[in-house]
Amino acid sequence: MKRIEFDDSLVNLHCHSHYCGHGSGEVEEFVQAAIDAGMKILGESEHCPVPDGHYASTRMPLGDLDSYIEDSRDAARKHHDEITMLCGAECDWKECYKTYYEDTILGSKALDYALMSIHYVVDENGYDVLVVHNRDNNPKFLSQYTDRYIKGLESGLFLFGCHPDLFGMMYETWDDQAESCSRAIIDAAKALDMPLEINGLGMMRKIQKSEDTSKSEDHMYPIPQFWEMASASGIRTVVSSDSHHPEDVAGKGRKEAEKFASRFGITPVKVSIENGHPVLI
Repeated sequence: MKRIEFDDSLVNLHCHSHYCGHGSGEVEEFVQAAIDAGMKILGESEHCPVPDGHYASTRMPLGDLDSYIEDSRDAARKHHDEITMLCGAECDWKECYKTYYEDTILGSKALDYALMSIHYVVDENGYDVLVVHNRDNNPKFLSQYTDRYIKGLESGLFLFGCHPDLFGMMYETWDDQAESCSRAIIDAAKALDMPLEINGLGMMRKIQKSEDTSKSEDHMYPIPQFWEMASASGIRTVVSSDSHHPEDVAGKGRKEAEKFASRFGITPVKVSIENGHPVLI
């Protein structure tokens, strides 16, 4: 049977419903929004819960995991002749969760795919610091973010790396260290043939951020300097909406992210489905 490949513009694999705790809308509403937009593949990817309850304030409760899977599978059956609906998870990388992600999330729970991201760094007292809430230009945090991001890519568990330049929310200066850390992430992705994501939610955050609270548009994400380097390296790239509301599935952020990719001459990957799992081509 000939494999059907879809342009990235007809696919969204990075979505969060009410299950994530800071989004809104039912899974069914996201599927309908994707169908209305003419998409061919939709993947929900709730922020993955972990057994010890870590990061509980920003992700789906562990007790909701089965309900989330059931809602996603119900939607897939209901709309199978209109769209391919997948059930995934966005996983914060920590080495201690590797076995859980592999054996439970991708194993016994049989989710269709997993995405990798880093939302937290750890301060000198051992406390988690949320990247998007920290703005102190701490070079140690930037190095830690970079090391953890690369280790997540190296795990081999994930379909692609989400918002690799999210560090722009906590490190607002493009300097030698920002360039060096960006190069390290890009080189790792290239060596591993792992796609990285241009993130639509980041585009919306940049657009909404006023000049008096931001030194430069370059210091938000997606970061132009990062993607100029990424484009030159030839890494594979995904454009996603990172939608937290149904109207964002194919909304302004996604459109801005597609324009951003075009600005740097980036042609996103194509996507197919093989044995019920997404494959990036």
